[in-house]
Amino acid sequence: MRNRMLPLCLMVLVGCGGAATLGGSSPEMVYAVPGGGALIYDRSDSMSIAIDAPGMGSITVVVGQLMTLGMTFASSGGGTRVRTSIERLAASLTNPLSGPVTLTEADVHGDLVVQVDSRGRAEVIQTPTVADVGGLVFNVTTLAHELLPKLPPPGTMIGGTWVDTTSYVGADAPGSIEMTWIGTSRLVGDTLVDGRPLSLVRTDAEVTIEVRGTISGMEATQSMAGPETGFYLWDRSRRALVTHEVQRDLTGSSTVSALPTALALTAKLRRSMRLIGG
Repeated sequence: MRNRMLPLCLMVLVGCGGAATLGGSSPEMVYAVPGGGALIYDRSDSMSIAIDAPGMGSITVVVGQLMTLGMTFASSGGGTRVRTSIERLAASLTNPLSGPVTLTEADVHGDLVVQVDSRGRAEVIQTPTVADVGGLVFNVTTLAHELLPKLPPPGTMIGGTWVDTTSYVGADAPGSIEMTWIGTSRLVGDTLVDGRPLSLVRTDAEVTIEVRGTISGMEATQSMAGPETGFYLWDRSRRALVTHEVQRDLTGSSTVSALPTALALTAKLRRSMRLIGG
């Protein structure tokens, strides 16, 4: 029974040198066609998920993704059209009740295309297609909406804070996902990394996620919530993201039609995205 419930329990989650602070003025932080053209990033996601049900014991599931993303940018309709290709993907899901689920770039067809405004608020234009099992380890809806961080509003000074809200709904197999992210960010200042000035932004957020679906004939609803912390480094001169780090700790429960009690869930997500070329 536990093994049949794992896919829905996981959808909510895969959805998963020294520095010195400088002062002075510099160009606004905006998404636009970057100087130098196409950019290449390495992105990693790792999740440890504990699933506990009274009388059934506890299991730990590990989900991981390693990706290389090629990103191109073009001015479009007053914003920027961002096309992301999955150049390399090694994704896996392991649990003690069944064999591993794996995914590579050969299992992903097409590019992700989003239209962003100057601050990174995204409209999804196109998503790649993935086999049904792939939704357990590579959620394209989550990637589309959480790929790029939000930049400061125009005129934000060092030390200034702002609040952003991101909400999205997706239907990646084997269920639907609804997510809300409310974050407060602060422009810390310009940080010198390897002799290059980069703008540092730190964010604290609250995340809520709900998943609904049917697995092996069982109707299930899952809700999770918790805090997120993170930061990113932005190169103003190139108009490019350099580093983005996120940590998320979620707790919640899942109700399944075939079970008399709810399943308790705890998840820890760690995400990193780093510019490696371009």
